Amino acid sequence: MNFEDRYWMVEEIRPYIIKYLKEIFPDSIIIPEFNHVDIMILGPNIPVEIQKTYVDKVYNSPAVAQFGDTSRRQVEQNIDSCKNCWLFMDNKFLEYLRYTSNKTISAKLDWIYKYYKEQKLKIFSITIDGTIKELENNDVNLFTKFNDISTDKYIIAYNILKKIGFETEEIVGMYNSFKKSDTRDFGQWLLRNEGTDREKLYGKIKQSLNNLYDIRNVLNCSVPKDIKKSQQAVKSIYAIGLFERIGEGYTSDKSVRIRFIDKYNISQCIGEYKDNKELWDYIREHPVDTRTFYAIVRGEYPNFLRDRQKQKNIEEAWTK
Repeated sequence: MNFEDRYWMVEEIRPYIIKYLKEIFPDSIIIPEFNHVDIMILGPNIPVEIQKTYVDKVYNSPAVAQFGDTSRRQVEQNIDSCKNCWLFMDNKFLEYLRYTSNKTISAKLDWIYKYYKEQKLKIFSITIDGTIKELENNDVNLFTKFNDISTDKYIIAYNILKKIGFETEEIVGMYNSFKKSDTRDFGQWLLRNEGTDREKLYGKIKQSLNNLYDIRNVLNCSVPKDIKKSQQAVKSIYAIGLFERIGEGYTSDKSVRIRFIDKYNISQCIGEYKDNKELWDYIREHPVDTRTFYAIVRGEYPNFLRDRQKQKNIEEAWTK
């Protein structure tokens, strides 16, 4: 297998790291596998964690959550004992994160950025042939994309349900009624044809929150181009009040427009909104037809704001 086709194993790149560290700390004593630390730099007393990339055998892709959990435990132990830590990771894994930073990965890596900003952690990438690079702020900022999506979900759920007027007693009452039915799935029971409007509303909200990745993809303009998948993703944003349709008609009907409204003030809980705040705030004031909207959320119209500004400049020039 070629070097470029796989992730490195710790033992094959450890010598490169030791050589690199010795050049930086020529008067230190550098010891591999010391006191449960991959490499210990005695003198400045810096523990070094070499985190290999775990591969999910089912999907044949990096197991990002496992990487995050394993490295975090060791890094935090090192910081607790030595107040600092250096972390080395596979450059190929880092490239994978760059490519998938806006995709649907359930993993928490923003702690890396936190310790980096606190100057407790330095991060390095290393290739399988030993090329080492210390990551700078722009590189480390990548890890903020991978935050605790479950926490987002709880905050969003509370804001929506509270503003609509749902209370514990009402939701528990729905659940108790469901338990007396023959239906096995609570979500399906809520959305049944004979359900009440409140049951269906709660069911749609619950379903949308289970599809929070879809919502984040919409706000990040990275919705799959497949028609069914993109329609499913866009469907989720209506139930939680992020967008509204203005007018009646089919998706292709230019008389139907879509506006960003954030009815329940939940956008601040979603990092992808902050990344594209200028875009969505523009669409809050200037609704777009559905065809344009789908092009935007699929990432097919990256110059939308620039084109609108050009059009505005032309119109202003004509009025002078």
